[in-house]
Amino acid sequence: KPDHASYIGTAGNSSNCTFECDPGYGGEECTACPAGTYQDGTGSECMPCQNSIVANSEYAGSAGNSSDCPFECLPGYGGAACTACEVGEYKSEPGMHACSSCTNKPDHASYIGTAGNSSNCTFECDPGYGGEECTACPAGTYQDGTGSECMPCQNSIVANSEYAGSAGNSSDCPFECLPGYGGAACTACEVGEYKSEPGMHACSSCTNKPDHASY
Repeated sequence: KPDHASYIGTAGNSSNCTFECDPGYGGEECTACPAGTYQDGTGSECMPCQNSIVANSEYAGSAGNSSDCPFECLPGYGGAACTACEVGEYKSEPGMHACSSCTNKPDHASYIGTAGNSSNCTFECDPGYGGEECTACPAGTYQDGTGSECMPCQNSIVANSEYAGSAGNSSDCPFECLPGYGGAACTACEVGEYKSEPGMHACSSCTNKPDHASY
């Protein structure tokens, strides 16, 4: 008899005693039954398993009876009920273990989908950030959180000003007055005033004239 078999009778006048494969084994050499089949010890033929398995799973091995074949979740599914991995999770191997958290998103990004059987979960840049690494959008551009491309701002800015930063929507990009201009309307500095840096602050009074002089 081969391994994983038991004698069930005498051979009489022959050395070839009758044997039967042990439960879970079949064929002439009593090898392990393929996954999804069983053999209950009453023969040598591996038969299809009869037990139901949950959705998103597959048989993971053979058994010694028709209703006890083990199963495991497919990649992308986990837990006892083989539920789909949540947003920001993945599971690359079959099994009953839980899904794992993805770690591929950069700072200033949010996961928007599951990776299924890959660790590369889908992500989207946070508002105001763009590009492959979700870096801050350049001044005068915006990204509203629906993609990764920084687009030109659409809001109007006053004369004698420039965009000072990026934004999370098209109409809210900040601006600042150019040097030589100040205040909310970016008006030109008055005679005897100056402003050397960009910004919304008011112009400053000059202090360089000597006595007995006028600006």
